[in-house]
Order: sequence, then C-alpha cells, then structure tokens
Amino acid sequence: MTRILYLVETSDRGGTETVIVHLLRGLNRALFTPVLGAVRDGWLVQSARAAGAELVPLDPRGGYDGWNLAAVPRLATLIRRARAELVHCFLFHMNLYGAMAARLAGRPAIASLRSVHYDFATTYRRLAWRLVGRCAAAVTAVSEQSGELLSRYAHLPNDRISVISNGVDTCVFHPGPKRGILQQAGVPPDKFVIGSVGRLAPVKGHHYLIQAAAQVLTAHPDCHFVLVGEHSAEAQGEMQAQAARLGLLSHLHLLGPRDDISDILREFDIFVLPSLSEGMSNALLEAMSTGLAVVATAVGGNLTAVDHGRSGLLVSPGDPWALADAILRLIEDPALRLRLGNAARTLLCEHFSLPSMIERYQALYQAILQTRIGKDIRAPHGDAELSVAPRRLDS
Repeated sequence: MTRILYLVETSDRGGTETVIVHLLRGLNRALFTPVLGAVRDGWLVQSARAAGAELVPLDPRGGYDGWNLAAVPRLATLIRRARAELVHCFLFHMNLYGAMAARLAGRPAIASLRSVHYDFATTYRRLAWRLVGRCAAAVTAVSEQSGELLSRYAHLPNDRISVISNGVDTCVFHPGPKRGILQQAGVPPDKFVIGSVGRLAPVKGHHYLIQAAAQVLTAHPDCHFVLVGEHSAEAQGEMQAQAARLGLLSHLHLLGPRDDISDILREFDIFVLPSLSEGMSNALLEAMSTGLAVVATAVGGNLTAVDHGRSGLLVSPGDPWALADAILRLIEDPALRLRLGNAARTLLCEHFSLPSMIERYQALYQAILQTRIGKDIRAPHGDAELSVAPRRLDS
C-alpha cells in the first residue's frame, strides 16, 4: 500500500480541512495508507484519528504558517521518517515548504490551490507559486478559475494542472423535514429563513448580506437571517453593530460554528453566499445538495457550481441591491424556489459527489506513482526528475 502524507498548516475546521478529512476517510485502504502531518491538536486531528489515519506530529514551533525556509529540511526529515511515498500539500505555506521538502527528500508532491486571487495577491506569492510549480509533480486546482490563475501567475502549462472540484456526501446533505433546531437557537417559529454558512471574515461579504437584509425586511418584515460559522468576538461585534444601525438586530442570528450543518440547512428556505472571492465553497455545494434555492456571487468556483437561472441565481459581488433583488425574487416565487432547488440537487449529485472527488484524487495519485516507477526503471540510480504531466481529471 502506498503511504500518502497530507501536510497542512492548520487544524481548525474549514473547507480545506474538510476535504482532507473526506480523503482520510474515503481513500481505498487496499491501495493507500493515509498519514496526516499534524501541527497542533484540533478538529482536523480529532477527525483524522476517528477516521483511523496515522498521525505524525509536526513541531508547532516549526514556522509552517509563516516565512521560514528552515521548515524545509525539518519537513524533509519528517517525510523520510513517515516513509511517505507521496506528499499531498494544502494551503499556501505548506504548499511551498512541503513541495520543496518532498523534492529534497526524493518524493513526489502534489500542491493544491484552493482559492482564487488571494494566493497571487503579491509578487512574493506569485514567485512562490512558480517555485512550487517547479518542485511539485502536479498541482490541483479546485475550480477552472483557480486553474487559470495557476497558468497565468505560476506559468504552469495546462497539462500540469488537474482541476478537481470539492465533493459532497449526498447521503448526509439531502432534503428533509425541519426539526426545530433554529427555534431552539432563538429563531421564532414559522418564519421565512435566509441563511448563510461560512466564517465571518471580510472576504465572505456578510456585511453586504446585512445591507441586503435591510431592504428585504422592508418588503417582508417576517423574514429572519441566520449566519453560521466561525467568528471572532470582534467580527461578531461588527455584525451586530451594523445590524443595530439598520434596525434589524432582532432579525439577525449569529450561531457560530456548528456540528449539525446538515440539519440546519434543512431549516433554511434560501441559502445565500455573498463572498467577494471563492475557490469552491463547500457550504454552497452542501446547500445545493440539500435542495435549497441558492443566491451566490459570480466569483471563482461559484461560476462552475451554479448555472444561473437553472440551478440558482448569481449576482455581482459587493452589490447589496443585487443580493436583495435576488432574495426577494425567491421569496415571492415559491415555484421558482422549488425548481431551482430541485435542479441544484440534481446538478450536485451528477457533478460534485464525494465519491467522484475521491476517485479523481486517487486517479491522480496513481498517475503520479506510475510515472515515477517508470522513471525509476529508466534511471536506476535515482536521478529521475520528480515531475509528471497528469491528464485533467475534471471531465
């Protein structure tokens, strides 16, 4: 069995960490042994342990989330000690350090771009991605938009980029009856609920959603808005202060992080994703899998996930008036809500299922390993280059 070492610089719950957990759980154990390089204890480590994956501790003082090239030889040593045959790296700094360390350790590495624009926001980051491209055997992009940025800024040819979208467990996220969870959280019963899931950070655009909420409530004062996800005390204070200024504090509910997202989504009537930038939103895909009508901004992977007018509505980012108009359109047209929600569920099951995502990653792993074996046969003294040109896996 091939030992695959997953490297990431965080352990909190998030979209990237969720994908890693799906891989740890779903890999074919007859072919692969998953190993997680863990910087610190947290949700990811606990989930990996529950999935039966091996854990290899990383020194939390190693500087894996900052500019510290001394992390490279330490990671190379860890890769050898973990007997990793393939290294899969996630998030910006671990993509850089992990790809370089794998090269130093003589192992192939996969880097993963899971955002748009942010990873290329500065000259340093663009240069770093060019270095990653030289060291990694392959680079995955979570959406076509992310792949285009890799081509443009990292100067990677298309045949070195594999677009593999996120996948959703459609057996967990599916339509179903409401269980009164939001009522327990303070939302009055029998109200129309517009919900969003995601950490409260400026890039997620929640302040635009709150502006839109003020307009929606003018026409439909019985609506309530629910935001679910990680947030700092400062972010919560800013959201509440904005809601108070607009006179809608009693209609806004900040639930914080939850472990029952699938149940909460079934309590929503509409799902809204107001992000200013997205790679491929797990929350959006989960809402679509639940059969919700969605409103999302026309950025990043949202353009791939949502077919405007057929499986959801897309609006311009940073435009609260467009958000409000789309939400009002869905509130006032129940037949449209039902049609878009059903179409979203169908699209999700066909193109963004969890088994499909896992199979695409496994196919990429096998392509890289087979290429490496072939090169090792041709270069028995270990001088083979650690590069591969895998086929695109998004078709």
